[in-house]
Amino acid sequence: MPKETKLSSPIMRARMRSIAESVAIPPPPEIDRSSARACIDIARYKETLQRTEGFCIDESVGFLPIIAGIGHMDPDDEDAISGAKAAVEALNARTGQNLELRRIVRVNAQAVAGELLYITLQASDDCFYEAKVYITNPKQPTDPDVIEVYFCRPAVHYQE
Repeated sequence: MPKETKLSSPIMRARMRSIAESVAIPPPPEIDRSSARACIDIARYKETLQRTEGFCIDESVGFLPIIAGIGHMDPDDEDAISGAKAAVEALNARTGQNLELRRIVRVNAQAVAGELLYITLQASDDCFYEAKVYITNPKQPTDPDVIEVYFCRPAVHYQE
């Protein structure tokens, strides 16, 4: 993985703020993290993430006070779209197919030194795929994002 980018410039801080805003993280709740309900919800969140490798977050868990975890991201976000297209290109290169991105079903994201995306997508063969994609922060505002596709595979955790 690339080295962590230092957020010394105002432009980089603005870029990170933009990334953080694109990930659907609700405001901090007024909840006691030590309450029995919060402990149960956090345990369910962690179990779901482990079981689904980050691709599914149980909607029934409710509102959790998790700051550095994996959260939902808008499928229409430009990083989500770029990551999904890169995943389909990587799949095509690996399999020799000529698939196109049909739609993005779901995106979960984790803010790291960039964004780690867990993308569930549908390709032009009407099959569903899961991709884990890392998008780095550019070193300069004019540099393009660097996209690294860790894998793109037939969906394991998605059911229609």
